[in-house]
Amino acid sequence: MTISGGRWQQAQKAELQYWRGSGTRTYRILNELVEHYSVVAEQIERFLPPKNGLDAVEIGVWGLGIGFLAVHTHRHFQRIIGVEPLPTENISVDDPAPEDYARTLQSRVQVVRSVGETLPFEGESFDVACCINVLDHTRSPTAILREIGRVTRRGGIFILGVHTKSLLDRAGWRVLRALHARNPLYIAHPHIYSWNHLSAAVRAYGFSTLWANRPSMLRRLACRTVMSFWLLQKP
Repeated sequence: MTISGGRWQQAQKAELQYWRGSGTRTYRILNELVEHYSVVAEQIERFLPPKNGLDAVEIGVWGLGIGFLAVHTHRHFQRIIGVEPLPTENISVDDPAPEDYARTLQSRVQVVRSVGETLPFEGESFDVACCINVLDHTRSPTAILREIGRVTRRGGIFILGVHTKSLLDRAGWRVLRALHARNPLYIAHPHIYSWNHLSAAVRAYGFSTLWANRPSMLRRLACRTVMSFWLLQKP
């Protein structure tokens, strides 16, 4: 599903409001570095190509300009390019320890101000692509998946993370979104997904699944929102 340019601009405005000032709050920096990701970080080492000096692209490195790869797997890469439409927040907190660490992480990422729907790179440029907590915020998730498939090398790895909702949770979300249409939470999330929907989407773009934290049938029917991960490979 593709949303209009105006609707996407509204989502970007809500995202900008969320991130503004985050670089001056120690708790926000620490939370963004660890939220959601331990489950997939433990699996990645099993599937990365057995060499260092890899090239990586991360679609969406958020308002801090750090993302996932710079925190969890940086030693494998000679370069990490982060694609992000939002401006990067300046990090300045009253505690030098987290500030220095966050600045070090920022230095590992070359941020390119662009969007995932039209990546400014040649085909098959990267060994690893990463896109975590991004697709449900974008104008055209399908265009992003297509572009990731284009710029990933054959045999390359695609790390995908998306909030997925159960059948019951999706129904509740739609009701609340209709009742609170001006709430930034609903504005910033123009798309919602089930686990089955995302699994079908990545298969449609030719990726094979190496690993996924697939929820049980009960959780797909009635649980709260969870962060779902896939480790995928381009044939």
